[in-house]
Amino acid sequence: ISEDPDIILLDMQLPIKNGFKIVKEFKENDKLKDIPVIAITAMAMKRDRERIIKAGCNDYLSKPMEKDTLIEVINKYIR
Repeated sequence: ISEDPDIILLDMQLPIKNGFKIVKEFKENDKLKDIPVIAITAMAMKRDRERIIKAGCNDYLSKPMEKDTLIEVINKYIR
């Protein structure tokens, strides 16, 4: 990441490297580890949410989602 983001929205099912690997790399990086990571995913089972949070994401949103829900979760972490 070339910028210093306030928050990271991460799709967990990316084609080359999945979100689980990416969030692990973020949390091991001193520059990125304190930036909140919000998982955006179609994985909607209860155990999926638990796995995603355990992997290092700060929060979780399942697709499809309402715009207001996304804004509410983002505001929770950047205020």
